Parts: sequence; C-alpha cells; structure tokens
Amino acid sequence: MQQPAWPASPAPFGAPTFGPSDENNLRLLSIFHDVYAGLLSLFMLFSSIYVVLGAVMMAAPDPGVGDAKIGGGIMMAFGLVLLAVIGAKVLLLVMAGRSLVARKAHTLCVVAAVLSCLMMPFGTVLGVFTLIVLFKPHVKAEFDRVAASG
Repeated sequence: MQQPAWPASPAPFGAPTFGPSDENNLRLLSIFHDVYAGLLSLFMLFSSIYVVLGAVMMAAPDPGVGDAKIGGGIMMAFGLVLLAVIGAKVLLLVMAGRSLVARKAHTLCVVAAVLSCLMMPFGTVLGVFTLIVLFKPHVKAEFDRVAASG
C-alpha cells in the first residue's frame, strides 16, 4: 500500500489581517446600530405617553379623592425613568455605531453589544453578531492599532 505524499514543509498559515471584509462588517454593524437606535427612539415616544397621562392626572381638578394625583405622580415617574433608561441606551448605541466605523473605543462597543443582547429579538441578534466581530483577534488588533496611533 502506498503512503500519500505529504509536503515536506507545509506552508504556514499566516495570521489573519484586518481586511476589506472586516471593514465592511464594521460598517454594516454601525448602520444596524443606528437603525436599532432609531427603533428604540420610536419606543421612547410611546413611553412618553406615561409622562403626559401622569401630568394630566395630576393637573386634573381634585374629585375629592387624592388617589388620582398619587397615581398620576407614579405614572409620570415611571414614564420619566423609562425615558431616561431608553434615552441612555439610544445614546450608547449611537456612540457605539460611530466607534465601530472609526475603530475606536473597543470596550464601549463591547458594552453596547452586551447590553443589546438583553433586548430580544433584534438587540440579541445585533449584540451577538457585534461580539463575534469584535472578538476576532485581528479586529481587536486593528482597534488597538488605531488607539495607539492617536
């Protein structure tokens, strides 16, 4: 039986380098971050209904029972907290999208991706794909190279 002929010295596999496909992936992820931030901004408009209804309940004439004013205050506080949390998430997504294109602030992009994973289903998909791209060694090296160059 004849042995297969193996090359005497196999060609070493070169380490992957940052290329056009990685740049394209980062650009697409940046666009998807902006789109997702826009969708969350629309959700922010719906959550502002709580603030408006709470303010209306608090400004209504007292029907003799103070529960409407307390309920309005609670509803308004809930709406304001929801607006603040979603607004912070939108700001984080926009900043991460800009950082992906500029290849800066790797940690910010990772934090935004992890927090996006908490919002099913779109945020989870976006977060997982972002983490996959960001944890490629040559992409991380490119972020480090851009950060070192100033």
